[in-house]
Amino acid sequence: MRLFSFFGLVMVTLVFAGCSDDDGGPIPTDGITGEGIVYRLNPGEGSNASGTVSFYRLTNGLVRVTIGLENTVPGGEHPAHLHYGSASLDNTLMAAMLNPVDGDTGISTTDVDVLADDSDFTFDDLLAFDGHVKVHLDAGAGYTTILAVGDIGANAVPVN
Repeated sequence: MRLFSFFGLVMVTLVFAGCSDDDGGPIPTDGITGEGIVYRLNPGEGSNASGTVSFYRLTNGLVRVTIGLENTVPGGEHPAHLHYGSASLDNTLMAAMLNPVDGDTGISTTDVDVLADDSDFTFDDLLAFDGHVKVHLDAGAGYTTILAVGDIGANAVPVN
């Protein structure tokens, strides 16, 4: 498993420089230590949305989670969650709510330090985490329609 080098972080920053977050500004890069890891998000059933979820170690101890998707629904807001267990398992517990993916930009950024069970969540914890990320089409019908999904941590091979 290979972590981002500072060069890799600079490249990702340049790629996202033209994108915006929910407030219409650039994706914040303040406090990133240069360590990060990227995992692939694959289309959910009947979806053509795909992309990546990136995790960055921040200097304040938080973990920045950035989702970047293509083929989202313009004008939509797509709920995103960190879940325990493999993506291949049904009805896994939610580990953390993430900020929704903006349907116009395909971007979501969330800083995380505590999971739903009140346990700490650090960048080092992520590397061994048994989990996955789900992005849902919308909040309707109990988040049943999955737009994109991908294993993270111990369940996946990073793309970088």
